[in-house]
Amino acid sequence: MLTRTDEILENNCLVIEMLDNIVLYFRQQNFDKGIRKFEILINKLEKLISNYDLVITKLDNYDTNYNEETLLNILNNILQTQENRDYILLSDLLELQLRPFVIKIQEWIITELDYNLLNINEEKNLQAIIKTDKDLYLQSQMEVNGKAELHCEYTASGFPTVKCFFEGKEFYFHSNNNPQFEAAIMATTWYSDDKHKYIVYGLGLGYHICQLCEIDSYIEIDVYESNLAMLQLAIVYGVLERCLLSGQVRVHYDPDHTKLATKLNEVDEDTEFAIHEPSLRIIEEANIRDRMEEYFLHYQSVKNQKGILKGNFRYNVHNYDSYVDELFPLWKDKDIYIIAAGPSLDLNYNMLKNIGENGVILATGTVYRKLMAAGIRPDYVILSDGNARVISQIAGLENETIPMLILSSAYKEFAKRYLGKKYLICQEGFSMAEEFAKEKGYKVYKTGGSVSTTALDVAISLGAKRIVFVGLDLAYPNNLVHAEGTSRRHLAADNDLKTVKDVNGDLVKTNKHLDVYRRWIEERIRTTSNGVEFIDATEGGAYINGTKLMRLEDVVNKYYS
Repeated sequence: MLTRTDEILENNCLVIEMLDNIVLYFRQQNFDKGIRKFEILINKLEKLISNYDLVITKLDNYDTNYNEETLLNILNNILQTQENRDYILLSDLLELQLRPFVIKIQEWIITELDYNLLNINEEKNLQAIIKTDKDLYLQSQMEVNGKAELHCEYTASGFPTVKCFFEGKEFYFHSNNNPQFEAAIMATTWYSDDKHKYIVYGLGLGYHICQLCEIDSYIEIDVYESNLAMLQLAIVYGVLERCLLSGQVRVHYDPDHTKLATKLNEVDEDTEFAIHEPSLRIIEEANIRDRMEEYFLHYQSVKNQKGILKGNFRYNVHNYDSYVDELFPLWKDKDIYIIAAGPSLDLNYNMLKNIGENGVILATGTVYRKLMAAGIRPDYVILSDGNARVISQIAGLENETIPMLILSSAYKEFAKRYLGKKYLICQEGFSMAEEFAKEKGYKVYKTGGSVSTTALDVAISLGAKRIVFVGLDLAYPNNLVHAEGTSRRHLAADNDLKTVKDVNGDLVKTNKHLDVYRRWIEERIRTTSNGVEFIDATEGGAYINGTKLMRLEDVVNKYYS
């Protein structure tokens, strides 16, 4: 049973959560929702005022500036501002005056009374689970034997967070300041008003699920958690009651990830799949964790650049000369050389001069200037990056006539400044490009997340007989990042790097992104059934399954001598 102090602390937690959400709504100009939540907040504050003396009299050391009179003055200013409908000032008052006041009270109670708020939710959470999902309750009672060490800690807001120790690293699952507000921001980035169903991997203490429900009371959310210790912590310390009794949320304990795999097979256009990144980090099966990280990296990349990509697309679809499909008769049964900017390119790129008309040299944008400076004119150059900084890849070459392949979402200035013929590429997974291609009768291409992976899919799709990789290290041999004169040369730090097998059978450093690209290339090779031969003539870097290792000089001598 909750004590009076329990109730005060719990009420203060809700006040802090509501304050942050109301400020967020007002600054989004969602005044209707902000005002409705503000009215509820006033009721919560009345409860705080009525219990203020009860709290203060128990404290030996507190700042007398934080007295009831000060609180009433703050509230009077807030109410006056609300009457004036000045929501900008109201947000400031809530954030800069009322919130610090309530936080201070919360800290006093916890520290001065040495009060343990952490487990007051356990009974409510258990009852909610028993009521809604008895199987989940039975699963939650099993013995824990996982490798991750999880511990709950207080935050200034009163809501607990989780600290994890796993594989030699420590990290938090939720904010140390205000977990609910952090979760509200996260939920806002996940939410899309054209999605009705959400699949979320990672329960944590449930804050992000709660806040997703807060945004839209009509959505359905399936949450998958593979770590039993995390599920048990969520029951003792989390906000599961609010999630489960909303009627919107179903929680699934999924230790072998089979339930999630089955659910993902049902994903349709009405469904969004989201990942709670800290939960991803404690997956013990490395293979599954790698695959989930691969999705997460791609998802975040697309999500974070969505506005930029859309702007580029709108410009590019009105400023291209031909579509890349038209190159099929020119590339069919040809040898396509995909030239990337890995550090091993410096070992052999001059051999490209000997290819002549026997093969098609497809240079990525990063190596374009290096090749031209060496007197090597590629047959085509391909660009896919949507950011402005990459415009330097064509600096001084704007008047060239070498044809350029441009991804539909690539930085728009490529199409604007470059005088050579421009071939557009529409990609899978980008709805605007898919719709445009469908309307025009164009083929769409897989991108794999990088310019080299895009080049590979284009080469396969346009009928290449043989594909030769040059400079495609996908790793950092000798702590080098790129070939000389292309981009950043030396590896700045080796934090969060991993090692993979290199072309010589030894180990070489790489990062998560490059390793994702390597696995994507391997899968694209594995699923290619039209007899294409794949040769890795990089002469360094990560080993790519499905490729034949050859020196570039030997490739030239064998096929063109």
